[in-house]
Amino acid sequence: MNSKRLSRAQTILTIITPVVVFAAAQAWCTPQDSLTSAKTPSAALTAADTLIKHGSLSAHDSAATQMADSTGRNAAIPSGDSLTKKIAPPKKAAAPEDSASLYLKTPGIGFGIGWEIGSVDVFSDWQSNLPDSVGQIMPLNPDTFAMSIAEQVNSYNVLFPLSVSWTPLVNRKSSFSLEASFCYIGKSLQATLKHDTASGKIDYRQALDSYTFNLGALYRYGLDERYFRIEGVDRTSLIIGAYVVPYSYLAKQSSVSGSGVADSVLIAAKSTLQNFWAWGMGAGWRVGISTQRALSKNSGMEVSICYVGRYLGFFREKQGYVLNEDVNPSKSEPDNKLSFFSNTVEMKVEFMLCTPEKNKSQK
Repeated sequence: MNSKRLSRAQTILTIITPVVVFAAAQAWCTPQDSLTSAKTPSAALTAADTLIKHGSLSAHDSAATQMADSTGRNAAIPSGDSLTKKIAPPKKAAAPEDSASLYLKTPGIGFGIGWEIGSVDVFSDWQSNLPDSVGQIMPLNPDTFAMSIAEQVNSYNVLFPLSVSWTPLVNRKSSFSLEASFCYIGKSLQATLKHDTASGKIDYRQALDSYTFNLGALYRYGLDERYFRIEGVDRTSLIIGAYVVPYSYLAKQSSVSGSGVADSVLIAAKSTLQNFWAWGMGAGWRVGISTQRALSKNSGMEVSICYVGRYLGFFREKQGYVLNEDVNPSKSEPDNKLSFFSNTVEMKVEFMLCTPEKNKSQK
């Protein structure tokens, strides 16, 4: 019995002893600093990171630094180049441009509406020759007919321009635009001639209308905000432009109608009327100041105040050129061909839309 117990104890010792010896030898042979490194592997990386930051460890050094792993064996530390790549800070994304920056340097199209007031020579000449008495309208006895004005002529020359523009060349400081515009002005006089005793009356109307179609170019130059600035806008610019007038329509129309009056009287009145419908051409120019403000990155608005000058002439109708006397017989040089200047102040609002192609490139 004792021999069996002794045999079992020897067998256990035979198995356990080599394990204990191997573990003791392994612990003895392992350096203390390597064990410390194995327990805290992040310390090696921290040291390497410090060397790279201070330049002690070259990014191009191909030799690998050794550190101990958790089993006590030496493992190669990655080279400085690899560590640099791992700890390099991420690149910052470019800050997006604001709406004003995108709008002010993006080509686009514009739609404008305005209001002009000033002098238009042909309307001044026409207005100065309007009839103000019965005898100037038709050969009637002023003692039996009384003249009353139903619609007085507006003393001011007011024009209403509409425009469409395209701006292909633009940057933060300046822009170049091509523009097509349409402008209208019209005036009329309405008078009534009434008989003192009878119920008959004669209605008289005379009007002068003008339509102008313009093609031109505009250049805007942004003013330095250090010297001139308007609060609430993104850019203030000087404007200079020139354009041609390939088509200008001018019409003088007079009419007479009546009731309770003999037909012979109306026929005699109509025979004295002078009407014409003519078209001409000319040129113009524009100088002023504008302010622009972005509504979004794709749209904006411009408000401008400009001096606008025009020269129009060469008006023709079926019978030939229109003369000065056709508008005002009392004007000097009545036999000369009709031509005139206009000088107005224009106030305009224009809405701008950026072109889709450019917007895609800005995204």
